[in-house]
Amino acid sequence: MSDTLARDAAPVRDLSQYVGQTYVYPDYYEISREAIRDFARATQNYHPFHWDEEAAKAAGHPNIMAPLTFGSAFGIKIHERMYQSFGIVPGPMVQAEQRFSYQRPLYAGDRVHCEVEILSFRSSLGADISETKNILSVWETGEPILIGWTKLAGRTGSVLGEEIETLVDEVMMHGLPTV
Repeated sequence: MSDTLARDAAPVRDLSQYVGQTYVYPDYYEISREAIRDFARATQNYHPFHWDEEAAKAAGHPNIMAPLTFGSAFGIKIHERMYQSFGIVPGPMVQAEQRFSYQRPLYAGDRVHCEVEILSFRSSLGADISETKNILSVWETGEPILIGWTKLAGRTGSVLGEEIETLVDEVMMHGLPTV
């Protein structure tokens, strides 16, 4: 087994028994101005609506608005909690795909709540791939803000042929040093 696979071989585990189930995050997440600005800075998104309250308000928004992919930052926390609730400690994962359908933007001051439905799970070429539907809504009213679909891929840790090990090391772990 390659050094990378030996180091990182922590299975996501078989989630097929959870397909069709919905995990409800038990608390809300309050979106702060600084969290929006930090995310905008990290994604190099310098649109004034993410930084300047007056510019956002002049355009009819109640506060600065989060970049479109901001929901993924909260989504990571939700998925970690979901796996913990199943008694699973996943290994390294990559986001393979993500789509959003918005009802309205996310704003500083929003208190949001999330439900995650596990849509599918499969293992392929040394990766466990799960797909979820994530519904983010206003904590106080239940008003939906966005629906997101996420595919996550994690290492299975299974024994692979040398050709597949090389493929996984070079594609899934591109740019990371091996120990």
